[in-house]
Amino acid sequence: MFTRYLKFVAALAAICLNVQPASADSKPDRSTDTHYIEPGFFDVHYCHWNDRPNFFLILFSTAKYSDVDRIETFFPDGKALANLDLDKYMVIKRKDKPNKRVFMVRIPAQDDAPNGWYTAKVTMKNGSVFHAKDFVYIINMELAQNISPPNNAENIPVPKRLSWDPVPGAMHYKVYIKDMWSDGKQIFTSRLLSKPYVDLPEGVLKKGGWYQWSIHARDVNEHVLLGDFNHGSNVVGLQFTTAE
Repeated sequence: MFTRYLKFVAALAAICLNVQPASADSKPDRSTDTHYIEPGFFDVHYCHWNDRPNFFLILFSTAKYSDVDRIETFFPDGKALANLDLDKYMVIKRKDKPNKRVFMVRIPAQDDAPNGWYTAKVTMKNGSVFHAKDFVYIINMELAQNISPPNNAENIPVPKRLSWDPVPGAMHYKVYIKDMWSDGKQIFTSRLLSKPYVDLPEGVLKKGGWYQWSIHARDVNEHVLLGDFNHGSNVVGLQFTTAE
């Protein structure tokens, strides 16, 4: 199924964006990439998490946030999807460049949600209007299985590697670790991984520790048609303790 899916999106990219079919990991050509408009970047993710119903994660990032009046998003048939709250955002600090704000909203989604071009209408305070598009292909990515160390493992030797079975359709993973003795402070974020494991730097985990971690699997990265990624799964709340 995933092979057919990749062929489908590559062909659709060639037709809709007038570009040559690209691999799932190709860097975006911003001259034809409809996620990028003058004010910023638009993307929609279809998310399967183990602790909540499936949802759309909709985002728009911009360095021109002070000039934005409103951001509206729409289903492929033109029906309203969600408006982004400009009072809720994450700041991305950039060296020698203006900071960005990322506006995000989560909207419940069903497995029968439509495939197609989801759009954003960005209205600026000067009255200018811009439209961005993201193709969303609805796939319910499986959750990671055969996780090591297993959930709720107790008093284990400090692990040097965290691992899991390959997730069908996933080409990338990220791992996040929190220290539960420090009120859930996040102490580690992996780089984007191409293999179903992460080797931990020395000192991240300690003896007598109590840790919670998550495994985020995703299909693509910076794809000209699908954006940062199209669909993914996330296993959250995994815990283990290490022996003294």
